[in-house]
Amino acid sequence: DVLRRIRAINTEIPIVMITAVKDIKTVVDAMKLGASDYIVKPISIEELKIVIKNVLERQDLVKEVEFLRSKISEKIGFNRIIGRSNPMRKVLDMINRVSKSNSTILIRGESGTGKELVVNALHNLSPRKDKPYIKLNCAAIPETLLESELFGFEKGAFNVLVSENAKMVGELLTKSEVVRKFTFTGSTGVGKQLLAQCAPSIKRTSMELGGNAPFIIFANADLDEAVSGLMGAKFRNGGQTCVAANRIFVQRSVLDKVLEKLAEKVAALKVANGLAKDCDIGPLIYPQAKQKVQQLVADAITKGAKRVGVSAELSGNYYAPVILTGVTAEMDIYHQEVFGPVASIIAFDDEAEVLAMANDVPFGLAAYFYSQDIKQIYRVSEALEYGMVGINEGLISNPVAPFGGVKQSGLGREGGHQGLDEYLEEKYVCMKV
Repeated sequence: DVLRRIRAINTEIPIVMITAVKDIKTVVDAMKLGASDYIVKPISIEELKIVIKNVLERQDLVKEVEFLRSKISEKIGFNRIIGRSNPMRKVLDMINRVSKSNSTILIRGESGTGKELVVNALHNLSPRKDKPYIKLNCAAIPETLLESELFGFEKGAFNVLVSENAKMVGELLTKSEVVRKFTFTGSTGVGKQLLAQCAPSIKRTSMELGGNAPFIIFANADLDEAVSGLMGAKFRNGGQTCVAANRIFVQRSVLDKVLEKLAEKVAALKVANGLAKDCDIGPLIYPQAKQKVQQLVADAITKGAKRVGVSAELSGNYYAPVILTGVTAEMDIYHQEVFGPVASIIAFDDEAEVLAMANDVPFGLAAYFYSQDIKQIYRVSEALEYGMVGINEGLISNPVAPFGGVKQSGLGREGGHQGLDEYLEEKYVCMKV
């Protein structure tokens, strides 16, 4: 009890415990409570001097180590910041003072690199430097919401959970009785698993899942407009979007003209670092993504598809855009979503045929078609089994419009008032007056 009281007042003062009984449990308990050493009675003055000397030397050593660690931490903290001008010294002094605090810190500025350097220095100088460093890019979060959550207004309005164990987090949320609404963007396979996990608690769900978008060019279309729209729908972001054109249906009578115009535009695309000024297509997201695209293209060619022109083999995660003709339903690329710059061309003869092919997949996120026949436009837009349809337009996403699919492409909508309605419940109230 005496030891506990002393430690409650002062955690640094060295304490030597004197005991009449050499009981191991008592000694261990005392050491756990903060005793520096112990002596068993009867006491020898010489022994006492030696113990006290050792305790004081040990304390000096601990302080020296702490001092050296702090100096090394300062150097490590600032080792990426080179400048030592007067304005920079003010920044470094502020980092030094703030880093010791447990308060939430919001860093603002025009330079992303500068903010990254400041955050690194704060972490390396903080008491949490031995714990994982996790950064969160808050650029897309409205400033009012970000500040209200960080600094105490409207607590709980915005929460972020970062984890490498997606399965564990998914189960935690889907099985929770507290969570009443669950939304997910990802593959259809994972979406099905999450829906099954949400079933026992009957959660409201929104699912934005896989797609296999058809892009139809009818013979009466403005071919220049159609090819221009196709370039955006297919090659935007290197084909790595859920609404990217996947199967490109061209009416046979205009196939050669479309291929000629498309090949000319594709040949002019430049694949480079996404930060380069004249870059049209950057890298694929990771090596496995490139391997999947390569496998789909190889499978199609093995089964009879033809590559238009010559595509260079690029290193790293870069993949040169490809046009394939003669694609059929026997090929994997016809049925699977291609997250890459591959244009699969399929010829058709009439409207009924192309509608049957366009709808012959389990997905229904986005579809596109080009036509100048207003009656055909009404018929085709009605017949396509897709949540979103672009007519004479290759870029359809708009924050004020409902975004979402049908069939195995998902449930619910994002965007527009429909996106807000997904988070609200309708209630019917009847009162006798």
